[in-house]
Formats: sequence, structure tokens, C-alpha cells
Amino acid sequence: MAAVVPLAFGDIVRHHKDFYNELWAPAFLVVHGESAYATASLGTPLPAVWLPMTIGGFAPLGLLSEELATTVWFWFSVASVAALVYLSVGASPPLYVVVGTGLLAYFFPATLNHFLLGQYSLQAALFLLLAANAIQQRREWLAAFLLSLGSGKPQLAALAALGLGLFVFGHAGPKGTFRFIAKAVAAALILSLPVFLASPDWFNDYLAGWARNPSWMHPSAFVLLRSRLGIAGIALWACLAAILVIVLVRLWRNHPANVAMYWTLAVTALITPYVWSWDFVIVLPLWVFAMAKADWRGQLLLLAAYLIGWAGMAAVQLFGEGGNVLYWWVPWWFVGAVLLAAMLARRAQRRARMGAVGG
Repeated sequence: MAAVVPLAFGDIVRHHKDFYNELWAPAFLVVHGESAYATASLGTPLPAVWLPMTIGGFAPLGLLSEELATTVWFWFSVASVAALVYLSVGASPPLYVVVGTGLLAYFFPATLNHFLLGQYSLQAALFLLLAANAIQQRREWLAAFLLSLGSGKPQLAALAALGLGLFVFGHAGPKGTFRFIAKAVAAALILSLPVFLASPDWFNDYLAGWARNPSWMHPSAFVLLRSRLGIAGIALWACLAAILVIVLVRLWRNHPANVAMYWTLAVTALITPYVWSWDFVIVLPLWVFAMAKADWRGQLLLLAAYLIGWAGMAAVQLFGEGGNVLYWWVPWWFVGAVLLAAMLARRAQRRARMGAVGG
């Protein structure tokens, strides 16, 4: 499917604005011994802000021409969707679940927008899921490197890093947690090494780039509540975030790391202050996981939620004039659908048990 379905996207591979701004241009500068974040010399319309672990980790892309690197990145994004679905459906799923969720994941509007821009959210989600699988197997060095790669957009990885730390704490105590943090820091430094070696001034250029970065209206609960309610909105967001973080702490303590990571990525989409509509691809692993675990009733509910959500996102794309902020409802819609499917499944199980006892 990964080899065939994307052919339908035609010329989408030819225009990767964010990939050029955020990854290829910095990587090109690094392999030529220049500061990764001094990208204005290459005519980038916006400053580069992805962290140096990503720039260093994918620095070899700078050895390729822009056109070839863009093609490689597009197919890597395609493979990332396939890998996310593979990791999320679990062991021995029905074939129709794999094919159906795979097709729907590829044609999810946020996925298509991600492909169009050459974004990094799919890859970040994949690396974080792989980190959860690695930590479950006590492969801490591998988990540390995967966490560092997944932290190229830290606003998407902060809760995942917290969860991995909680998992290690629960199995290895404070000393083991300190060792894992040290490994994660070491992995980040190793991945960032090409950026350091290319130019010692990269950090000043990075800060200057952030200073030039325009102020945007993000489709996040934080931005919406702050803009509507001011200080009261920030306080409300803080309470909401605290409640959801407490829920995640319980999940990481009582569930396998990969299951906790599905929910962690989805909750991140709900409460992270800095987010874009294409970042909502990080909700897909939870939705795919729920589709694989649900009975036919739950699958119909989740499919209906997907179709309604798809239509809503398409309507925003066609008729919305308020910008990206109009997509704020997307992660809430999909997480709500998963919660509703889980509640209905538990109710059905209770009725079945009561019927068995009565019989």
C-alpha cells in the first residue's frame, strides 16, 4: 500500500516548503561547514526552528540536490504512515482492519497537508512510538536516541519524554531514571554534533531565527482560551492540562508503554500550546489502535467519526477564512470518538457478564 497509494497524489512531492526551510536548507549548510540556522542566505521565507538533533540526524540529506532530497523525504513520510499503522494495529489484526485503517490514514487531511509541506510530525510520532517499544524491552540507549530524534519538534514530544521517564522510574527507581536522562542528553548531543562542528555560532542564529518568527494563531486550546478569556483562559487551560497529565501518569503506571504512548500523543494534540493542523497526525495511532481493538459496532462508530471529521476538515479547507486556527476541534473530535467507543465496549462487556451470570 505504501508503494502504490501515494502515486495518486501526483505532483504533491514537488512542493515541500517546510522541508526546504526547516531541514534541507540547514542540512545543506551543515555539510558545507556553515551555521545550520543561517538559512536566509538560501532564500528561505521563514527561519529554521527544528531542533539540532533533527538537523544533525538527517544531515546527509544536505549532500543531495534539493529535488532528490525532497523525493526521498516524501517517500520516507509515506513509509512513516505505513510504520505507524503497523505498530498501532497490534498483533495478527484482521486484514480488512490493516487495509482500511491504512487507506484512511493516508487520506486523512492532516496527512495530506503533512505530505504537501514536507513536515516532521509523522516522523516524530513514529520515533516516539518506537521509543516506547524500545523502553518496554529495556533497551534504554535505543529509546534515548529515538526520543531525541522524536524531539525535533519539542512541543510534540514533551509529554512523551515525561511518560518514558515515568516508565523507567517505575521499573528502575530514581537512579535508573537519572541514568536514562543522562543517556537521552548524550544521545541528543551526539545527534547534534554535526551542527556543532559546522559552526559554533549556530545557537545565536537559532535564537535570532526565533526572534524573527512571526506570531501565529494556532489551533490549540491554549491560544483559543487565552484569546477569548485572557488570564482566566490561561488558568482554565492550565487546569485542563494538569488533569490530563495526571491521567497520563496513571496510564504510564498501569499500561504497557506502547499503549500509554498512543494516548500520550493524542493528549499532546489536545493541550500543547504550539501546534498546527498537520501536527494532528499524531492522533492517528490512537484511532488506528482503537479500530483494531473494537468490535464491529465500535468500528462503525469510529469510521463514522472519521468520515464526519474528514468532511468537517474539508469544509474548513474550502470555505474557512479564519486560517489554521479553525481546525482546533479536530483532535477533540477524534479522541472523543475513541473514548465513546471504549465506553460502549465496556458497557457491552458488563451486559454480557451479567447475562452469563443470570444464565
